[in-house]
Amino acid sequence: MPEGGKIQVCAENMVIDANHFLPLQPGRYIKISIKDQGSGITKERLPRIFDPYFTTKQKGSGLRLATAYSIVDKHDGYIVAESELGVGSIFYIYLPASEKSSRGKRNPDKSLCRKG
Repeated sequence: MPEGGKIQVCAENMVIDANHFLPLQPGRYIKISIKDQGSGITKERLPRIFDPYFTTKQKGSGLRLATAYSIVDKHDGYIVAESELGVGSIFYIYLPASEKSSRGKRNPDKSLCRKG
């Protein structure tokens, strides 16, 4: 965000069933939402943002979002973006939840959000 702004990051547990609209296998997932107050992405460009080498920046390589997409995909997850020009963007990342227990457990029914 060249003009500055705020970013909000949230994580929450969710269960995806067979009737869900997402292209994911049913099961438990972590949904990570990353919302910014940037300039937004036009509706024409939004479908291409995960394409390798696609960029709207003069000094960009077009690999950052393509790399993010590849990492999420290789972990059997899904990433999607929504954007409104002049308002900002929000990215949703869905990753399969681990069945392993962890140290310092949090309440699994709570979401975790950070603003900065």
